[in-house]
Amino acid sequence: DRADLHNWGAPLADNFTSVLADNLGVMIPTNAVTVLPTGLFFRPDFQISVDVSKFERDAEGLVTLIARWALLGEDGQELVTMQRSVFQQPAPADDYDAIAAALSITVAQLSQEIAGAIRSRSHLGPVSRATIGPSK
Repeated sequence: DRADLHNWGAPLADNFTSVLADNLGVMIPTNAVTVLPTGLFFRPDFQISVDVSKFERDAEGLVTLIARWALLGEDGQELVTMQRSVFQQPAPADDYDAIAAALSITVAQLSQEIAGAIRSRSHLGPVSRATIGPSK
């Protein structure tokens, strides 16, 4: 089957989190976005908890990303905002490059939404450090 040749290079959860962290580092901007658990010892300005419930292409030809995410401040003790995000992009069934591109667009859209929430709440100064981890 041709689809067997089109696999992710890393486990999807790890790859998703890494791309999200890279995107946020550019969009916030900061050079200190880390993924939990981390061996770094610093106090982040914000923590982002993400739970992805759907990230796939369906039979109707739509790539869908559904995620619940929370933005936490005060060392993870203060809930700043909690959101449910849904993003969709069309992707033809037999075009694996288009499917991958559509998946990437939805991750970029989620990244932009989270970055916007961080920027709107960091009015006191630039964000210097953020961490990303799974929902608890």
